[in-house]
Amino acid sequence: MVKKYANLVCITPDGIGLDELDFKVISIVNDKPGVSMKEIYKISQVNVTYPTIINRCKRLDSLGYLKKSSDGKLSSMHLTPMGKKLLKNNIKRLKRDG
Repeated sequence: MVKKYANLVCITPDGIGLDELDFKVISIVNDKPGVSMKEIYKISQVNVTYPTIINRCKRLDSLGYLKKSSDGKLSSMHLTPMGKKLLKNNIKRLKRDG
């Protein structure tokens, strides 16, 4: 049985719950490939701290939806094929159910 949370957007095929912030981060990376975590924080305009965005990006990277690449001090986030599929499938579902 899956617990229901107010901001839960979907359950992934492997049973991981993703919320609105997860989808906000994934959407930003989809719209701006190569974006930095600092830019994600600025663009997101949500009421969370920068460390929260960093942790969320790390979590989404470990789940395989984002890929962090580094070039010296600069790091950039990219959507993986799995992340693109998740976004596409859930946008369709949200439009259908919305």
